[in-house]
Amino acid sequence: MRHAALPLALAVLCAAAPALAQPALTAASPSADAVVSAPTVITLSFTEAVAVPPSSLALVMTAMPGMANHQPMKVTGFATALADQGKTLKVTLPRALPAGTYRLTWHAGSSTGESADGSYSFTVK
Repeated sequence: MRHAALPLALAVLCAAAPALAQPALTAASPSADAVVSAPTVITLSFTEAVAVPPSSLALVMTAMPGMANHQPMKVTGFATALADQGKTLKVTLPRALPAGTYRLTWHAGSSTGESADGSYSFTVK
C-alpha cells in the first residue's frame, strides 16, 4: 500500500515547487515590422523582471534609403535602464535614428538564471 501512494506524493511535491519562469517579450516600442519616425528610446517589456547585465540588446542598421549594397552598421553609445519593477528594459539612444531599416536582437536574463532571446526588424522613415 505504501508503494501505491508514492506517485501521488511525488506529484503533490512537484506541483508545490515554484516554477522558474522564463522571461517572454510582451511589448516593444518600436514593435516588430513597425514604421516609425526618428525614435530616441526603445523599450522592451517582459513577463518577468530582468537584470542588467545579463540582459542586453544589439541594434544594427541593415539598410539605408538610396544606398545599394549597404553593409550592416552597429548602433552604439546607448544607455540601458530598467523600469516597471524590472520588467521593462529602456534604451535611450544617443540621437534619433536616421531613416533606414534596423534589426534589434535582445537577450533577457532574470535573477533566477532563466533567459530568453529574440530579434525583430523595424523601419525608420
